[in-house]
Amino acid sequence: MISKDPLVSIVIPTHDMAHWLPATLDSVLAQTYVHWECIVVDDGSSDKTEEVVELYRERSDKIHYLFKESGGPSSARNVGIEKSCGELIAFVDADDIWYAKKLEYQVALFATMPDTGLCCTHFEEVDEQLELLTSWQDTQRINGYKDDISAELIIGNLGCCMVPGSASAAMVRRECLEQVGVFDLSLRMGEDLDLWYRIALRYPVRAVPKVLVQLRKYTKRVDVKRVSRDLLHIAEKALTIAPPAHIKLIKRAGFDRRWSLFAISLRSGDYMRALSMFIVVTIRYPLLTVSRMQSKILRIVVK
Repeated sequence: MISKDPLVSIVIPTHDMAHWLPATLDSVLAQTYVHWECIVVDDGSSDKTEEVVELYRERSDKIHYLFKESGGPSSARNVGIEKSCGELIAFVDADDIWYAKKLEYQVALFATMPDTGLCCTHFEEVDEQLELLTSWQDTQRINGYKDDISAELIIGNLGCCMVPGSASAAMVRRECLEQVGVFDLSLRMGEDLDLWYRIALRYPVRAVPKVLVQLRKYTKRVDVKRVSRDLLHIAEKALTIAPPAHIKLIKRAGFDRRWSLFAISLRSGDYMRALSMFIVVTIRYPLLTVSRMQSKILRIVVK
């Protein structure tokens, strides 16, 4: 049960984001819900992140700064969770923006539906200057996001997180993290998907049906192979805790990720890796492999 006026701990993991961080902190200070603390976890930055945060600490004693050696977003968020005191924990990346009523609406949802474990919100995508790139309506149509979010939906769409808004839209009850654990330190990609699935197995996951977050989109270097390997690791982990009804979904997701890694390795000229992955999918998923090969051959013939 959440108290009447719960403290919300805001965790901001950041690495060399001093140029984006002021807008994020401005959006935190603008929140209409005022019972919060904000912990900026500096994950080994080499820029002026500490100087930026110090300017905001002069404006509000609710903002705190922690420096740690670089360990990735999972490590930074976990440090923030450990140092926080709130009944509710909200995350926001250092390049994203909240609308002013974001916390207010989410705290209200937890108050009216106290069994909720994880609450997200709708979002929109913006560019570096915060100009709209993709509206919620377009994003929802493309990705098929739903406000009724089940564990089956999350694990059955591995690679496209079905909890809208990434971690920047998420608010979690501390009790849930005490029960299911925190972010997996071995993951650099999909760490939120892994945690959301573990929460969804035990608690309802709900969405505030309002656009309350802006996700800043810009050119980032993505290690596609690392993404596939991490998503594959998530699928393997899920098999150890999933109920029987989810096993088929997870195995299919595991096949899709291995096939994707095979295709990526083939295109990049890493033929030994491609051969190794093809052998694995053939042994583990013979029927799915035959079906996928048939569809590929049919496309070639039709062309």
